[in-house]
Amino acid sequence: ELEILDFDIGNCVEEVAELLAASAHSKSLELATLIEPHLPRSLRGDYSRLRQILTNLISNAIKFTAEGEVVVRLGLE
Repeated sequence: ELEILDFDIGNCVEEVAELLAASAHSKSLELATLIEPHLPRSLRGDYSRLRQILTNLISNAIKFTAEGEVVVRLGLE
């Protein structure tokens, strides 16, 4: 069952980035987040599941990046 809550997408991404920053730095990688200024920050959805998906995606990006940086960019398409 989905848990529907109001949350700030920027805070969600920043929390995941903070959690994984040490992992990136241990590989001499930079982990950066870019949030477009016009992006609506308030969303309604399953915060926990989104956080888990972001954690998995960013962890894999760190794991398979040999050098440089991992950038998480939030924007509208």
